[in-house]
Amino acid sequence: MVLPLQGEFLYSEAAYLVCIVLGRSCRMKTALYESSFRTDLRRLYALGCNTLKNYNLLTNILVTSGFLSQVSDSSHLTAKEHESSDGCLQCTLSVLAHDVILGSKRTANHQLLMRTISSITGDSCSVKKIRQAYQELKNQGVNQTNTADSTLSHSGISDVQLPCYARVNLLLSTLTEVLDELISLGFEKRAHDPVKDSYKRFLKRIRKMKTYQFMLDHHLPEELIVLPPGSKLYQLDIVQSHRLILQDKASCIPPNVLNPIYDGDALDACAAPGNKTIQLVYKLSPKSTLFAVDRDPTRFRRLCSHLVESGVQRLSVHGPVSSNQNAEHGSTQPLVEAICTDFLALEPQDPRFARVQSILLDPSCSGSGLKFRQPDGPNILSVSGKQPCNTADVTDRRDQDDAVERSEQPEQRLKRLANLQAQLLRHAFQFPNVKRVVYSTCSVYSQENEQVVAELLNSFGHLFTLEPIWVHKDQTEHISDNASKPTPSHCPVWENRGLSEYGCLSSPTVTLSKRQKKRLNTYVKRKEIRKEIRKAYKDRRKLRRQCLQKTLLDAVEPPEKLDSSPSLLSRKALQHVPPMSESSCSTKVVIDCAYDHLMSFKDLCKLANQICNCYALNRRFPSPVQLFVTGLGCHNATVDSNSKTDTCSDTRLLDRLRIAGCEKWDINLCNEDYTELFEAKSIVYLCAESPNSLPDCFPPHATGDSTQFSAEDVYIIGGLVDHNHHVGHCYKQAMERGHRTARLPITESGMVLSGRHVLSTVQVFHALAPVLAGCMTWTESLNVAVPPRKTVQAAVSIL
Repeated sequence: MVLPLQGEFLYSEAAYLVCIVLGRSCRMKTALYESSFRTDLRRLYALGCNTLKNYNLLTNILVTSGFLSQVSDSSHLTAKEHESSDGCLQCTLSVLAHDVILGSKRTANHQLLMRTISSITGDSCSVKKIRQAYQELKNQGVNQTNTADSTLSHSGISDVQLPCYARVNLLLSTLTEVLDELISLGFEKRAHDPVKDSYKRFLKRIRKMKTYQFMLDHHLPEELIVLPPGSKLYQLDIVQSHRLILQDKASCIPPNVLNPIYDGDALDACAAPGNKTIQLVYKLSPKSTLFAVDRDPTRFRRLCSHLVESGVQRLSVHGPVSSNQNAEHGSTQPLVEAICTDFLALEPQDPRFARVQSILLDPSCSGSGLKFRQPDGPNILSVSGKQPCNTADVTDRRDQDDAVERSEQPEQRLKRLANLQAQLLRHAFQFPNVKRVVYSTCSVYSQENEQVVAELLNSFGHLFTLEPIWVHKDQTEHISDNASKPTPSHCPVWENRGLSEYGCLSSPTVTLSKRQKKRLNTYVKRKEIRKEIRKAYKDRRKLRRQCLQKTLLDAVEPPEKLDSSPSLLSRKALQHVPPMSESSCSTKVVIDCAYDHLMSFKDLCKLANQICNCYALNRRFPSPVQLFVTGLGCHNATVDSNSKTDTCSDTRLLDRLRIAGCEKWDINLCNEDYTELFEAKSIVYLCAESPNSLPDCFPPHATGDSTQFSAEDVYIIGGLVDHNHHVGHCYKQAMERGHRTARLPITESGMVLSGRHVLSTVQVFHALAPVLAGCMTWTESLNVAVPPRKTVQAAVSIL
């Protein structure tokens, strides 16, 4: 069936792609690269994956709306119908329905899409019926993703945003050159030291990475770059020229674990598509030979072309490809021999394999570990029994009968795969001079991992020993005698699920004491109730905001206008609020921020958040005060968060405020100190240690008495978050400069605080600004500004 879209191939090719995946039971990426599409592959892949992910919901919608009589798997394209260029009606309508329901309505093809659905279904109200069916199923609580009994089972798989990884191709470039080119393209490098920083902090930094930011990997910093999810790298020249290869981190680990003997030969048993082979090339000497073996002709051709494009200079091909690379004069690379044959067909006693000392084996597996990387899911293989090799192979090595495979149960399939993997690993052990064998899969099942290794160790335990992947930090020496390079000392222990009976423990066994078990149980319980605690905290904040809003609204005249405009202080209404310069309150309130050198980085971030809250509160006052933030240009270093003595960084408060978008705020940001902006006689520094208390009301004009305060004075709030490390610092500095000081009338209002009478910057501003603007009394403002946890007795009106 041909879609009536002239010049638009996205939906027709996406329907064909989905139909091929469902009919042939192959991976999405394999079907994508096996066919010649005219649409952008990234856009096509996204639409196909999202359609497969919501396939059960889409078919239910089509059945409910009456456009499909029943859901049938027999209508999908099979391997024999691969030459067809159109998908079945079921897949076509599913793709179109996906963009109608779950797609964006702002796309340029939306109107054309609606006309196309109407043309195919023959119903002018088809789009309306599809949307009504979606709302009906949504009200019934039907899950949007596939259910367990659907063709593509995604039960237990949630939407996970994983970072993007890119490996530097050291055959064509260096790490420094690649980083410089990325920076020149507008990317920003985030600092991370794998020796000093923990892996937990590394993961936290990944989650906080923004677009066009990157950093080096924690475990492979010499060649692997980490970028945030959704980074578009495939169009960069550095990627198209193969100087930077898009390769997942899990695929980069096996060659580094193998760390082949530098002067010996190596063998990659399942080499295609060749990313691991390229990693092994620059780990061998020019005297070595690297054998790259793969049995599938299609994947073998891709392997050879990938090796040539990635900078392999000495390539000898034994298979259905006639493209040998002659050895260049003075080449520092080993000879790479690409062989198109089954690894089991190789004769270990062949003289050309006599120097093979390192073997990398990444055999066919169930692909169960790819559920987050491949949205079409691993469970699609449980229907057909076909298994991928590495991360994209869908060719069944044993070429079993299709009818038998389709009736195969998952347990039988795992058993068959485990037998095949054991045969391949046993064959690798039979090479006469092999000293290192790395066995890796993309499966999470122990049947394909630990059980296979344990079975082979029973037969070859007298010849081989099982070793940890990388050395623990506390271990001083655990390096093989034939290792070409020392193992990185910063690499952590890799946890496993056992095999301790063979003397191989990735992580040392730790026996927890009673106190440790108690702490662990407490931590688990705290994690379980954290969501409820956060929800309660948000509810309390929401209630406090509502109380503050009601109090401020009650203070505004006339009250009848408030009834007709209940959202006066909402975010939307704030867009029409007059600027601060037009406020009826002309009193100046200053936050003195010349204390960067006394605060840690964390305290600096807290102060920036408090200033943001002060600005938000001031915008919502009926008569906002004239808010100033001074001292932002002071070139004082910030104390490092780990050491509050000598170690300093260049981060300043102004940098944190710029992240929050302070340039767009209706606020006075000044680099100068407050003494350069205001007269000394009008300055009043607010300190908890001051003997003078602020009055209940402020006269409009100054009287000349130093103990009297008016609306013409400038009230300074110290912007210092020190957790009582610098007690009385602001008061001492104000007295040295000869400024008047004052404190909030906390005691006079009847409020009793627990501990010292020192409030945070935002709490002082929250209590002071409404009184200066004439919106509240001290009793009302203090009860709103001071949190209940800090008060023993609330403020009361004293007659």
